[in-house]
Amino acid sequence: MQLIMKHLKKLSAIIILLLALASCTTPGKRADLCIKPPMGYNSYDSYGNALNQEIAAKLMDVMADKYLQFGYEYFVIDLGWYSEKQLFNIDENGLPEPSRLYFSNGINILADYAHKKGLKFGLHLMRGALKQAVGQNCIVKGTTIPVKDIIDTLSVCTWADFMIGVDMSKPGSTEYYNSLINKMASWNIDFIKYDDLTGMPKELNAIAKAIEKCGRPIVLSLSPGEDTKLEFLPYYRKANILRTTSDIWDNQESLDRGFASMKIYQGRGTPGFWPDLDMIALGPLLVNSKEKRQSKFNTDQAYTFITQRAISASPLFIGGDMLTMDDFSYKLLTNKEMIACNQNSVTGILTFDKDSTEIYVASNKEDPATGWLAVFNRKHQAVTITVRKSDFGFNFNRNMLDVLMKNYHLHDIWNQKDYSLADSLQLIIPGNGVVFARYNEL
Repeated sequence: MQLIMKHLKKLSAIIILLLALASCTTPGKRADLCIKPPMGYNSYDSYGNALNQEIAAKLMDVMADKYLQFGYEYFVIDLGWYSEKQLFNIDENGLPEPSRLYFSNGINILADYAHKKGLKFGLHLMRGALKQAVGQNCIVKGTTIPVKDIIDTLSVCTWADFMIGVDMSKPGSTEYYNSLINKMASWNIDFIKYDDLTGMPKELNAIAKAIEKCGRPIVLSLSPGEDTKLEFLPYYRKANILRTTSDIWDNQESLDRGFASMKIYQGRGTPGFWPDLDMIALGPLLVNSKEKRQSKFNTDQAYTFITQRAISASPLFIGGDMLTMDDFSYKLLTNKEMIACNQNSVTGILTFDKDSTEIYVASNKEDPATGWLAVFNRKHQAVTITVRKSDFGFNFNRNMLDVLMKNYHLHDIWNQKDYSLADSLQLIIPGNGVVFARYNEL
């Protein structure tokens, strides 16, 4: 009886956490977009700043043919789409124009091509105004105010010093962001990845309002995320996606950053708002402007990497080159159980954390007797662990005594094994590996 009461107290604490997190909702029209974690492709990991219109069209062809059927629908061009040899291509108002080197036919042509393929189209933007617009004495559209009069000279992006922040207390600042977003809408953009914004709630608020007014449904994704603050969460919820880590690549450090973020943002995803573990660094990745290499993750690290995103309901954005994607990475990206867990839209809860073993559970929102679980081995060597039914905190919204009396069937998704769980279960997990399983009551 004492053991049952101990488990009930533990599970009750989890219930309280869930109820608190569930009370957070996404305000305004943003909740109408991204009811589930969005899925797509972002060009940065495989093309950096050098994607051109010809390759973009080929990528969209492959995406529509091989990935769209699984839910990958957003095609996003990252930083550099307005880069010229020396400067940037901008209009008289200081707003970016498509690069004449890479996108001579215009961005709207590519957006229309994506739509014809059944895809949605997105672009990357940087917070603030281009310093070039200040130097060329550009005028904020619809006003007589120079761009130089709306900037905040103390707010410069540390890793992209060609940008300078906008002071939202100055006349013309709102008009500047409205004109920029309206320009994106006129190109039929469906998605904006906005960079260097998570630490600037006033500019974020202005951009979110501009999107709501632009007359077109546009998903707003915030990036990067190393400076996110939970105190800004009400502002972040005006967007649809929040990067919660610094840039993620194919190394153990990135896996560790993912785990740290998962703990902080567990249970905080809601329809319309999803914490984001960054792009999926699987497949062919960029080494420099001309060369690519295969992801350096070993098999177990790759399983862990994609499982993190599945159990956390993180947006799924392919980073590797779809034109030359290897079979193993493609199978991970299109695994139906992985996608089902992710699109279940329940951000997993940490139910066990001891001796470098972490267990996350995401119950099926349609059937509380089923769901998914992930048992992560954070050690670098293989371990044999004994897990108990109480460690999984099954079905948080049900009678706990009833749950403790149930037996469960577990299907190991990556290893295609089946387990029966009455009270405890012994698992052998490789170093930096995971057991990712679908569970159901017997």
